[in-house]
Amino acid sequence: MANTGRTLTIGVIAGLLTAGCLIKEEHHTWYLEPDSGAVTWVVLEQDVRSDAKTEAERALEELGFWNDVQAEDHGTARTFRELNATRIRTQVLRSRTPFGVLTEASFPSIDELGLALLTYESDAAKGSSTLERDGAVSEWTWTVPADWLDGDFPLRIVLVRGHFESAAGFVLSSDNRAATIEERDQGAQGPAVLRLRWSTGGGQ
Repeated sequence: MANTGRTLTIGVIAGLLTAGCLIKEEHHTWYLEPDSGAVTWVVLEQDVRSDAKTEAERALEELGFWNDVQAEDHGTARTFRELNATRIRTQVLRSRTPFGVLTEASFPSIDELGLALLTYESDAAKGSSTLERDGAVSEWTWTVPADWLDGDFPLRIVLVRGHFESAAGFVLSSDNRAATIEERDQGAQGPAVLRLRWSTGGGQ
């Protein structure tokens, strides 16, 4: 998909901003530690290539992306730093056009990450992100502006251990270990409330 717009926010999480005319496929996964709420955010960028008009322009654009990846200064890594990730690691899966890159970053807790995304878009006053714990059970509630969920939202949240007990705004996998954003009705008004509740106390 061509990437136009801001970086790593909910509305454009389907397409990280890359300067120029790079095309790519992206997949986002949050690996959630059930006890601490810590998140490892993994971004897979596949088939990265330029769609510039001339061969020379394409080569220059693709070289720029490759140089940024080598310096761990490509768009994904830069945005992770802006979100105050505690650790960033880039792995090259394919070192020639079309490129393949896997970038992962660590965040202390899912509620802090949710708030960081709201703050990044200057929408902190329009939403909230809270994590409540009761013994082996935790519940994360994320309220975001309605327009954040317009269009595709290729984010998956996977529990490292335990299982999701319930969800709002998500579709759970058959084993209740993975959650994907549920498509919202077009024209829905007001903020969107996303909620995940999980347990590490046995069960599935």
